[in-house]
Amino acid sequence: MLVWVVVFAVLGAMAPKLGDELTSGGFEIRGSDSQRVPQITRTEFSAEYASGLSAVIETHAGTADPAEAIRAATERVRRVALRYPELVRAVDPVRIAPNGKVGVVLIGLHRTLDEVLRKADPILNDLAATTGQGTDIRITGGAAVFRDFDAVNERDLRRSELIQVPLVLAILLIVVGSVLAAGLPLLASAVAMITTLGALWFAARSIDLTIYVKNIVPLIGIGVSVDYSLFIVTRFREELADGHEVAEAVVRTSATAGRAVFFSGLTVIVALAGMAAVRVPIFTAFAVGATTVVAAAMALSLIHI
Repeated sequence: MLVWVVVFAVLGAMAPKLGDELTSGGFEIRGSDSQRVPQITRTEFSAEYASGLSAVIETHAGTADPAEAIRAATERVRRVALRYPELVRAVDPVRIAPNGKVGVVLIGLHRTLDEVLRKADPILNDLAATTGQGTDIRITGGAAVFRDFDAVNERDLRRSELIQVPLVLAILLIVVGSVLAAGLPLLASAVAMITTLGALWFAARSIDLTIYVKNIVPLIGIGVSVDYSLFIVTRFREELADGHEVAEAVVRTSATAGRAVFFSGLTVIVALAGMAAVRVPIFTAFAVGATTVVAAAMALSLIHI
């Protein structure tokens, strides 16, 4: 138990910092044909870009000279984009729609989507700030879309936890009929997830882990932690109800439910580790996060006995 307290204290301190080490994307396979083709294209055909952003410029209703407003907005976008030479290769001339009120500016980037996503926030924020002076400027493209998706993902994750935890607690209360017994599996879930997130902070400093690993940890963690803890707690209470002393109940629980949890956990870990065989970074991250949280949940369940 003392070891777990120390482990939780160390890894719990790292868990809030995990987001700083995670990357967006994770869909490109390093060294694959799909990654080499754009690299060759960039080398052989200079007009091609590794990835890109688009600034969509729309003039306000009643603008006296829409074409001039679009040209001025294009210049603002160009100046901002060229402040980021580590990302931006070129800014194409504006293309104006037939109605003369909308223009599109392509910003060519010389880095792949995954590389851009690691450094996208400053340039996207600065480009968005160019709106005004009779125009609305909206930024789209791979990096902009994935950044918005990440923000929605983070918000939905918090919302799901607010719904999930009370629902699980209510089910546990119905099953075990005791606040203390119901709270133990939830406590084990929280400790397993926090410990896992802290461990992933160390892992993310050595390998690329996608931001979506923060979804897989609670998804798997709450389920297996509650399942394993409830299995142990229920069996222990049954042994006490059968008239066994606490020490004997612990031994009998360990020999039955404890062994089942151990081998069940190993089976789940092996199965989830198979995702790493896909060799797509996002699935590798899922495998690392899922196996780690299952191992933590299994270990925590077994210390109950």
